[in-house]
Amino acid sequence: MARLADRARAGDGPGLLEARTYRHYGHSRADPAGYRPADEVEHWLRHDPLDLARARLAALGESTLDADARVERTVADAVEAARNAPGPDLAEALTDVWADGGAAWRT
Repeated sequence: MARLADRARAGDGPGLLEARTYRHYGHSRADPAGYRPADEVEHWLRHDPLDLARARLAALGESTLDADARVERTVADAVEAARNAPGPDLAEALTDVWADGGAAWRT
C-alpha cells in the first residue's frame, strides 16, 4: 500500500491493490462450513491479519491494549447509536425491493 500511495503522490497515476481475504467461518451461525478442508481453514487462521498486526506490534514493543480498547469502545458506541436511532419510515418499507424472478433463478 505504501508503494502505491507513494506512486500516486508522485503523479504516476493509479495502481491496483489486491487484497486477498478469507471467511474463517460459515456464512451464518447455522453454517458449520464443513464444505472446506480443515487444513485450508487452519492455514488462513494462521494468516489472520489482525493476529499478524498484533504480533508485529508486540515485536516492536508496542501494546495492543489501547487499540483493542478503542475498537471495543467504537463498536459499543455504534451499537448504542443503532439501538437509539429512530426506526425506519414504514412508508418506505416496500420501496426499492427487488424481486428475483422466483424459484427459477435460485440455485
